Amino acid sequence: MYRGDRLDTSDWELHPDTDELLMVLAGSVTVEILTAHDSTLVPLTAGQFAVVPKGHWHRHTLVHDVIEMFYTPGRTIESVAEDPRLTDDTARTDAEPGR
Repeated sequence: MYRGDRLDTSDWELHPDTDELLMVLAGSVTVEILTAHDSTLVPLTAGQFAVVPKGHWHRHTLVHDVIEMFYTPGRTIESVAEDPRLTDDTARTDAEPGR
């Protein structure tokens, strides 16, 4: 479960071995998903969900009083880089499931 009042952007995440399910229970959030050459913004409000495909960097933007349920059964790699597709491993951390 994720709760957020107001947030411009979160750190980037990538799940190398599984998709991630994000479902908004209350409030709103925009999920930014990076592809090889572009980015896609997915605005979500209560009752909506998105599936982030494995191997895609993503982050939360425009967080407004959100309560979000997520399911991520695999590993999570995080990055604080402006564009994690262009950085080396020094800006990344790797976490096992259940962190």
